[in-house]
Amino acid sequence: MVRHRRRRDLSVRLGAVAAALAASLAWGSASRVGATPDANGAWTVAATLKPSAVAGLTAISCADAERCVAVGQSASRLGVALSTADGGTSWQLSSTGLTGTPGLFLTAVSCVPDSTTAYCVAVGRTTASATAHVFFSSDNGATWSEGTLPTASTDVVASVSCASGTAPPTCVAAGAGLYASVDGGATWSRSSSVPDDGSLVMPTVSCANALDCMAGGRDRTSPPPVALDYYTTDGGTTWLPATAGASWPISVVTCPSEPTNAIHCVGMRGRTTEYSDDGASWTTGHSTVALDDSRDALITLSCAAPQACAAIAATPSGSEVLYAADGGAYWHVDRRAAGAIAEVRAFGARAIWRSRIGTLACAGTACFAVGATSSGAPVIVTGPSQLKPVYLGEPAASALRQLVQASVHIQRLGPAVIRTLPTLATDTAANLYGLPRTCATTTSCVLGDVAASRTIVVYGDSHARMWLPAILPAATADGFRVVVVGEDGCTVDSMDLADTRFHLCAEVQAEAMADIAALEPAAVILSNRTSYPGLSSKAWEAGMELTISRIEGYGAKVVLIGDTQPLTEYPESCLSVNRMRAQRCAQANPNRARPGEEGAERVAAARTGAIYVDPTPWLCTTTRCSEVIGTHIAYWDWHHISTTYAQVLSNVMAGALKPIL
Repeated sequence: MVRHRRRRDLSVRLGAVAAALAASLAWGSASRVGATPDANGAWTVAATLKPSAVAGLTAISCADAERCVAVGQSASRLGVALSTADGGTSWQLSSTGLTGTPGLFLTAVSCVPDSTTAYCVAVGRTTASATAHVFFSSDNGATWSEGTLPTASTDVVASVSCASGTAPPTCVAAGAGLYASVDGGATWSRSSSVPDDGSLVMPTVSCANALDCMAGGRDRTSPPPVALDYYTTDGGTTWLPATAGASWPISVVTCPSEPTNAIHCVGMRGRTTEYSDDGASWTTGHSTVALDDSRDALITLSCAAPQACAAIAATPSGSEVLYAADGGAYWHVDRRAAGAIAEVRAFGARAIWRSRIGTLACAGTACFAVGATSSGAPVIVTGPSQLKPVYLGEPAASALRQLVQASVHIQRLGPAVIRTLPTLATDTAANLYGLPRTCATTTSCVLGDVAASRTIVVYGDSHARMWLPAILPAATADGFRVVVVGEDGCTVDSMDLADTRFHLCAEVQAEAMADIAALEPAAVILSNRTSYPGLSSKAWEAGMELTISRIEGYGAKVVLIGDTQPLTEYPESCLSVNRMRAQRCAQANPNRARPGEEGAERVAAARTGAIYVDPTPWLCTTTRCSEVIGTHIAYWDWHHISTTYAQVLSNVMAGALKPIL
């Protein structure tokens, strides 16, 4: 079995997003309208339906980049399907074969490619009797036939997943039990390897191929909820208990198919994500997400490819989009993705999860999600399947400047800031990426697009690593792997290292230079702490000039990120006792009590032709540095920026790195 590299670099930080919905479009039974994903990353409305035609859409699935089907309930309380065969440019409404069951409410759908069309299976229930129903379509949702569930099955079937490779496809379904079909949903059998006493609640299931599937749920008889996860390796005949990464039940799971039939699944448990390379055991991602409020939750996810996943979270301010380029371990919130997403609410059963959107389906370069507008109109929205960070230009830079200018007037800490204080000391790059103190070889610390042929090296101490959340989005999207070299506490400056603070760094520097030469990177990003008392500015300048010249001799472009202004106190301790007087914790710019060598580095960069990036305007006004900027605490200690705020800076960092990307 092929196993994916596991990186403990999960991070999500949700911030407010806002946007307006596109104009509503009237829909009849045969209307055809639509929109394709915005090239700049914004989510847009693909279709808005009048409630007089469709009561709501609950789920969507894409067989490939062109063919997707959404399901729900019509205004006349019958099943309804909406399909596209051109990647979302146009959509066709259909209820053929779904009208014979009054009160039918379709809750889930799964589509797989089948020659020149798509084969789909949808499950649901009747609203009056809660009787489970299943339907299948061999023409991309245009017409449907009802399948046969086990005679005793009057319980809800909440989720379905089919796998391509056989015709008709093998499918599994989950609800109050686990079911399997080998004829594309026409007939079903219930597995005897899971409890049949009404104790199971299984809201999600996904198959990586015709044999390997994963299902998640809980024991409804046990308060608090106890996670019950199962996996199968025989197409759903036999299910085995899986080892959950957390006790909270899994709510959504996806196992994208792979050409090699390797297994990689990504799941959500309330406010955390998990990932697994076999379905049998799960690893909980390490997160700095402020999703500790009962109103916040990760709602749905989908992977267009095993490494390219998207997710939607519901927050008090609206739905937000997150992306992972590493199989679900590390997530970025795309603050440009607002568009139609922010205002979409859920319909029907999904509302019990307090979600504001239904399910998500990604294929190729696009994702589609279903839900309802704030006015209740059913809607399909679309956006990119991968985060593509690009420099947003002067408007973004100007907005950041305004945020920083306003920061020095913040006195009262908001709830979002207060919630982060207890965990602020863990909001570090070392925790985020699981990096060792020393990245001693060319393979010790590899991030970004690990399979890429082009390389960017980040070389330095902890002050270089703290910029990784700002660097990685653009580097990954542009097809670079990012290799970290160096050691915490060791400068990259080639000055005389006889200073007792650096006497162990000569060997680290020699190894790092050898690694850079071996990697033949397109660019090297340098950064390190400079606020050491008693240093000679001239010596530092000469040493940095020598370091840059050596690297340029290997044919790499060099970017030197200047040091940040150090604080006087730790933000956690100062802000905790100054929640109503936050500016008591602010620091003068520059901090003359802890001077750095930014001037010397700037001169060294100018002399060698390296690109110098001054981060001070991202953190400070011309006279003052506030520990709180917007709704974020910018530093996790007195001289390192927090990973949360570094992620906020990813767009302006992308602009600063444009010459090397």
